[in-house]
Amino acid sequence: MIERLLKRKEGEKNQRRYYISDIFVIILIIAIFLTKSKGAIIGLFFALSLYALYLGFSTWLKAHRKTVLAIFFLIIATGVLTIAWYGLTYERLPGGNSML
Repeated sequence: MIERLLKRKEGEKNQRRYYISDIFVIILIIAIFLTKSKGAIIGLFFALSLYALYLGFSTWLKAHRKTVLAIFFLIIATGVLTIAWYGLTYERLPGGNSML
């Protein structure tokens, strides 16, 4: 999808399909803000920041793909272990009932 957005041209035959997908993305973003879900809004900003990083550093990321994936999985594993440690230490999860 990102490659499609970067290579979009004005005179393409399937321009209508691009507009339809853009409309659906806008509707989803509006729905996220209407529901006032803190987790969804934080996830949206996280996804947008990753998208911006990809657009800015796509060639570097492709060249160092294995290193980036290893760091990503290390961060995920650290987060999961930290939440598990907190839960075992305090016998509850951080964030109240929403995490349960």
